[in-house]
Amino acid sequence: MRASGAAGDNRTSGIRLGIDLGTASSAVAVVGADGEPRTVINHEGRDTTPTAVWIPREGVVHVGRRARTRTGSHPGDAHAGFKPDLGTAGAERRFARAGVALTPVELCAEVLRSLRDDATHRLGAPPESVVLTVPASFTLNQCAAARAAAELAGLGPRCALVRDPVAAALAHEPHAPGGTGQWLVLDLGGGTFDAAVVTRRDGVLRVRHHAGDPYLGGRDLDRAVVDTLLAPAVARGAGLAGFSRDNPAWHGNFARLGAAAEEARVRLSRQDTVRLVAELGDGAGGVVPFEHTLTRGALDDVAAPFYARAVRAGREALAEGGLAPDDLDGLLCVGGATQAPGLRELLADPAEGLGVLAVPGPDPLTAVAHGAALLAEEYAREYAGEYTREYAEGHAGPRALRSADAPVLPHSLGIGLPDGSFAPLLRKGSVLPATGTRTYRTPVALRRDGADTLRIPVVEGERDRVERNTTVGSVEIRAREGRAGLPERSDVDVTFEIGADHTLSVRADVPLARARFTAEGGLAPVRPPGQAALECLLREAGARLARLRAEAEDAGIVTAARRLARLATERLPEDARDRVRAAAGGEPGAAAGAAAGLLRLQVELDAIEGVLRVPLRARELRELLAECEDQAASHGDTDDRQELDHLCAHADTVLRGWGGDRGGNDDVHAGTLAELLDRARELRVRLLGKGGDWETTRFLLLCDARDAMASRGEADALIARGRHAVRTGGGPELREISDRLTRLLPQDVSGGARTDETEPGERGERDRGAL
Repeated sequence: MRASGAAGDNRTSGIRLGIDLGTASSAVAVVGADGEPRTVINHEGRDTTPTAVWIPREGVVHVGRRARTRTGSHPGDAHAGFKPDLGTAGAERRFARAGVALTPVELCAEVLRSLRDDATHRLGAPPESVVLTVPASFTLNQCAAARAAAELAGLGPRCALVRDPVAAALAHEPHAPGGTGQWLVLDLGGGTFDAAVVTRRDGVLRVRHHAGDPYLGGRDLDRAVVDTLLAPAVARGAGLAGFSRDNPAWHGNFARLGAAAEEARVRLSRQDTVRLVAELGDGAGGVVPFEHTLTRGALDDVAAPFYARAVRAGREALAEGGLAPDDLDGLLCVGGATQAPGLRELLADPAEGLGVLAVPGPDPLTAVAHGAALLAEEYAREYAGEYTREYAEGHAGPRALRSADAPVLPHSLGIGLPDGSFAPLLRKGSVLPATGTRTYRTPVALRRDGADTLRIPVVEGERDRVERNTTVGSVEIRAREGRAGLPERSDVDVTFEIGADHTLSVRADVPLARARFTAEGGLAPVRPPGQAALECLLREAGARLARLRAEAEDAGIVTAARRLARLATERLPEDARDRVRAAAGGEPGAAAGAAAGLLRLQVELDAIEGVLRVPLRARELRELLAECEDQAASHGDTDDRQELDHLCAHADTVLRGWGGDRGGNDDVHAGTLAELLDRARELRVRLLGKGGDWETTRFLLLCDARDAMASRGEADALIARGRHAVRTGGGPELREISDRLTRLLPQDVSGGARTDETEPGERGERDRGAL
């Protein structure tokens, strides 16, 4: 039996709603008298409400199916697909006839207000409390924007955010087989995608591991169908000159084709062939009828790259937890796009897919709302003090002992350091509320009497480099707020506090100034690059891809070739290009999706480049360890030799796994070798310091900073001369070379190579925090 909270209860204790705000469609649910969740029918008499807004004139707002239809017939007055742009600056949608522009927060608020009004009308009272679901892959910015939309829609202060996979798992549980209490939730909706491992432990549900893409969904499949199949057919048969997505004259036609493609895709989940019909404009006020037969096989061919990405995300979520398909009770599929038979067959395939069968369950379009309604009922009772063990055992069974645990942090959160690296304060999966602190060292001095401001980026993501993550805010340090100026390399203690509702508070303490500095504004909307910058980034990625392909072919490393082949299978370069083209075509919110596509592509290229660098890093590691052995034999102590023995044993295992084999080994990756190299360099610096060779130590520290130097060619030439000077004992020459190398470093890095009176080992520790 489900958690109690019947309609009769609702009349006395208030309405508790579960809302799934989707990219393509949204749904509302409430727990009925029998303890089961049921969907609230909307004003159009349907279970779901298209997430679309139509404003034909000032003061008149329509939400739902009529609005969705108008996105094709009146694209200047109706909009859809705005949910993924929550938390993004510059993603306003204009309504031409009404003369207004609404942000994604305001558009989502209109949809939520419509859902609230439908529920109030059907249930006879406004909601007392609401659970609103968000994708597991949503960033803190997007969560904050979703909360703002709920407040703007009048959902009240008691509106909790819960991640979609938890709600989906709760709705599916009565249908799912018992066993490990572990499921993989695959949620491919209109514009967001989640693959999440959800577990039940001691009666509590929690998202343990997840992967996904907040800009991947059914609309991407629809765009691919239009660009690959429909637009070429129109260009061939309709005689429309210059018919392309980036031609402003045909924006309306592409919107109509997109709506037709979406409808056909949904119908192909139940039938093999669909006759697609659309009325297109001829550019002169007339109408051109268009018909096209779309088959399920043709759709699967176009969708294959997107299905491959869904499979990879599922594998990544499992790998993050060290899980195999046999560790799961089943696969829970929600979202309309997961109903495609081609995707279901792929997911069940143990070789090409995940090897996990989908569990039959509730309607995939309303399952998340049903789970949210169960949680809303539970949270409301807990809040009201009615949630006692005696009540649960007498009325609702063991499920009622709290279905969902405390929320967890969806992505790691930290700060950007001056050298461009990312320093996490709180790791992905941290239970909220949580607090984390990190010491930052100022790269420049701040004058007391000046207008100097130091901005420390607040960054969200999992990558080592800031630019491969998302900057979501900043901490601002102003010297005039302190008692005195701040000298270069002053310590700043940055602290993050995240509440259970995902609200972020950031503060900065400066011990030297005896002052506290608070981040102004905290989180800030993410502003995607402009079109010119997107085009430039696309060209850079294309050139980098071509270079890496050539290097992989010359090197003959199979792992790199395999990763390049996967890029081609998933069409990530083409996807990035298409997204940039959509942004150029004026598609609202497309710039954020284009930036996300380019970032994903660059991350993949980083991995390929890392694999190609493995042989070079392996050789460098061998040389470093040989040098450390010479130094340890000369003036190392017992601890040094033990550390060296441990390093050599670890390196031997790793390098034997690689074995010089040009076929490569997926278990040997750039990250492992980079870690070993860092440890070997630290040991070398410490050993050289004990030998009293300060100038050599300085030179070697500068060699390690080569990648940050302004002129790579000059740096390489100087480093080659310096290595010769080290071998020949040329002290004065080595000093002059180190001075020249220091001048090639940017100001914020050069401090790490300066000579001072600190012992080399201590200086190495300190510099790693400063860089």
